[in-house]
Amino acid sequence: MRNKNATLKFLTSRKFACLAILAAAALIAGAEDDRDSFLRDVFDRGIRFTRVVEFPGLVSEQHNACDPNCPIPAPDAATGRRNFGFTANQTGFDDTLALFQGQSKSVGAPNIVSNGRTCATCHRPDRRDQSGNTVEELNLGLPSTLPLSNAIPLTDPLFTGHTDDDGGHPDGFRNLNEHALIAIKPGRFNPLIADDSPFRQVQVWRRSNRFVNTGLAIGMLHDDRGRDIQETARGAIFAHTQGGDVRFDDLLRSPNPRFPAGPPDFEERLRNIAAFLETTTIHPPQLKAFLNPQDPGLNPQCSTAPGAPCTPADCLRLTGSAACELYTVLVQDPFFTVPVRTRAQARGREVFKQSCMGCHNTPNVFANIEHVPGNPLSFPPRPGHTFDIGVAQRNRFHLDFRTFTCLPGVNPCTDDQKQLVRIVLPLAKEDGGLVNVPVDVDPGTASGTGRFEDLYRFKVPQLRNISKLGPYFHDNSAATLEEVLDYLTSDSYRTSADGRRFPIELTPQQRRDLLEFLRVL
Repeated sequence: MRNKNATLKFLTSRKFACLAILAAAALIAGAEDDRDSFLRDVFDRGIRFTRVVEFPGLVSEQHNACDPNCPIPAPDAATGRRNFGFTANQTGFDDTLALFQGQSKSVGAPNIVSNGRTCATCHRPDRRDQSGNTVEELNLGLPSTLPLSNAIPLTDPLFTGHTDDDGGHPDGFRNLNEHALIAIKPGRFNPLIADDSPFRQVQVWRRSNRFVNTGLAIGMLHDDRGRDIQETARGAIFAHTQGGDVRFDDLLRSPNPRFPAGPPDFEERLRNIAAFLETTTIHPPQLKAFLNPQDPGLNPQCSTAPGAPCTPADCLRLTGSAACELYTVLVQDPFFTVPVRTRAQARGREVFKQSCMGCHNTPNVFANIEHVPGNPLSFPPRPGHTFDIGVAQRNRFHLDFRTFTCLPGVNPCTDDQKQLVRIVLPLAKEDGGLVNVPVDVDPGTASGTGRFEDLYRFKVPQLRNISKLGPYFHDNSAATLEEVLDYLTSDSYRTSADGRRFPIELTPQQRRDLLEFLRVL
């Protein structure tokens, strides 16, 4: 982590740079040519994508470039588990290293008092019966049993701390309990956004992410606004563990128990959490080969040895040579790690190729390969490559997207002065125009990028272990895989922006076969 003076200098310089570009953009937006090349260039630079099968470098691998003289110790996944809030066997809660509280020295931060929430509050261990048998595999998510209070006591920090997320919104508890949806303000902690900006105030309802293949993820969160797991964890800790709207970065620094003598002040918790998630959520284990293609331990030569992850026959089939590594096999065959055993599953795989891989095109992971993070604080904000499939506009649960806050000019704002206020986002168009959009449904990526073309767009999820990741969509509006396929063959999907680009038509037999394939992913 940078020291405070360097951080402030960085933010200040960035702020002036952004203001200068905004001013230039405003002048050009008034020009007669609404397709001005400058605006076009600025817009296009915000879109980055790749066809190369690569993944961001692991936090746990970042010390390889500077060891043995790194200024801070390497992250530790075991400590990260405790920072996350889990016991050693990951079957229970341990908050001894996971609570974020204390006197912050950050600008404007008060004494931070924890509400008892940790990462594990919303990303829970598997549900088990009294004999210790797994009742529901949660993949570090919330139970699919609804209402949640049937599985989680009302005294749990998940419920007692919900107002720190929703600000006391009248629907906050109901949306959490009945739909497992958490109130999120995408711009809540962005230091470049004014406190009274609609992008700071806009509030949406989103499901808790489940963690599978975190180390292979490109972009984080449902709207792709998180560039990596450290950044994502930082925002979640600020938002979910206390009710204020200030950052307290310094409290994320804590001595590593392995190095009690020092150094006395360094960032560790976020890196530990990242190392824990990156190394424990890979499914299936063969996909670790993607984490570091240069690591011979992760990418052994294919052989006929018992237990070998790939054989010379696999190499010959895919490369024409009997000699190759597992990484090469995984790149060449997108379905190599999918255990297809029946004719129905094999037919479903072909349906998936034809109808699903337009979006779920990352080999073996089946996320979207175009979710590539942009530079921090770039202008325009990095949008990734998100998709509008019509789920937001449908708003199946009729969620209220008004923000529970005080009217402009009411300062200080007390709880009894709060009202439900409809936020209007001024979204910039690619051609330089401005569109004021009332937030009546989830704006998706646009709430973070401020771009009209990102309206209602969301990140494409990875599909490994998908049969155990329900409910589905960003708003939990599909309880089962069957409901997902019903939606993707409905008019709501077909008439959406990307439903028109990637139409899906399934016969009853194809639907059954595709379900069989999805269940073995």
